[in-house]
Amino acid sequence: MSDPIDDKTLIIWFKRAYKDIEFIKHKPNYQRIDRFSRLKDSIGRLNHEKNLFEQKDLLIKIWKDLVATAVIFLKSKDERETFNDDGDYGVDDLGDFFQSYCDFEKLLYGSSEFYRDHVSHVFQVFLLGEKFVREKLKDFSSIDVGDNKLKQNFEKKEGESEADLQKRNEQKLISNDEREAMWCIASLTHDLGYPTEVVNKIHDGLRKMLTIFNIQDVSYILSQQSQQFNDSIIKLISSDLIDTDGKKQYFATHTQAKYYFKYSRSIEKWDHGIESCIVLVKSLVYFLETDYSIDERKLMDINDARQFLIRQRILRAIASHNCDFIYHLKLDLSFLLKIIDEMQEWGRPSLNDLFMTHPKITFSIDKFEVKAIEYSILFSIKDEIKDKNEIHINIKEYFRRSVNKYIKILRSAVDGKEREGDKLVLTLNVIDNIEGENRYKFVHKNPQMIILTLNDTEIELEDLAEDKWDTLYKTYKLEK
Repeated sequence: MSDPIDDKTLIIWFKRAYKDIEFIKHKPNYQRIDRFSRLKDSIGRLNHEKNLFEQKDLLIKIWKDLVATAVIFLKSKDERETFNDDGDYGVDDLGDFFQSYCDFEKLLYGSSEFYRDHVSHVFQVFLLGEKFVREKLKDFSSIDVGDNKLKQNFEKKEGESEADLQKRNEQKLISNDEREAMWCIASLTHDLGYPTEVVNKIHDGLRKMLTIFNIQDVSYILSQQSQQFNDSIIKLISSDLIDTDGKKQYFATHTQAKYYFKYSRSIEKWDHGIESCIVLVKSLVYFLETDYSIDERKLMDINDARQFLIRQRILRAIASHNCDFIYHLKLDLSFLLKIIDEMQEWGRPSLNDLFMTHPKITFSIDKFEVKAIEYSILFSIKDEIKDKNEIHINIKEYFRRSVNKYIKILRSAVDGKEREGDKLVLTLNVIDNIEGENRYKFVHKNPQMIILTLNDTEIELEDLAEDKWDTLYKTYKLEK
């Protein structure tokens, strides 16, 4: 394993690196609120000797200013706007929602013995993405946001160099700094809808309980107006750009049916990814002002199309992060959020932690490249654990769930040729160091090249069937 990463590592790194992040230090021409000074003060007060979940009041302040500065920065890069101010227009409401979320989360710990913290978690996800991309990929320019649709094809002018021609053709592409601001919004808001998902589960449990007393009229439904608006949001997220004239001067949008069906199914399940998108769109004027080709009477020019794409890709990343109906082919914004969210396992206390002793979880990143990602999770003893066998079972179950999830989201799919040449190789290492050592390794090169290794023994693909896992563990002597 490489060097472990924890809250202390992330806080120390962020306090050193935040001044180099363009959207954070950006100052609009017209400024009423000095958010950079507020962030400088708040970030400076983060204590690396404390876990992030122990500093929630400070995180709330940082969260609000980070989301606001990211929105303001993206608006400042919109060529259609002449006078740029520092108005975030809705972040205050969103901040109030986040504060209420934090207060309400105290109640959610009682909803399930395994309910885990989601306030500090979004910061851990944001900081992990920032650290990995900046250190391993240099910047966010290699994170795909679909802007190849905006690359123009001008003819070379007389006396124009190849470099100048390339620059002119790429002038409408989404910049590295804009991509980083997109990551900030997506990562910090991706779990805003979690309370809605959990409350719906509580409601179902309450309804089942009350049927004993013949009480069946407990209701938890949205108004018809909300359902219609929510459907519009799903269509927006499910849409993509079409170049209508072949010259990339005029664009339309069309609804991609497979996304529309999958996100519609997600909202039926109260999935917190799509619920988070609904909260964002309803709260922030930035998203309400999304240009969207509802009909062909008004096409979008390339600047309209560019701004549509920025907003749509943020929302699609959020909507997809908990929706395993969506498959992934490359390291785009959606997969970045999905994989970082899956990696972040440590430091998220649950109600169950009060009653059981759990192993120490150590996380490290072994490789983070556009074509290859490898990470390791080490489970070890932090205190004396009486029932070690139960811990072994839980670790094996964690590995099984992770493997099945990755097989599903990296499955065979349309445009799968983009994976040719090992274009997206994912490796997960799980080390059970509770008593002795068991090592589990999963390598996914493509849907036909999946390698599972248990204690250095490679397993055949056919043995990965869902009903064979228990036999698999026993066969390779992983039973304690």
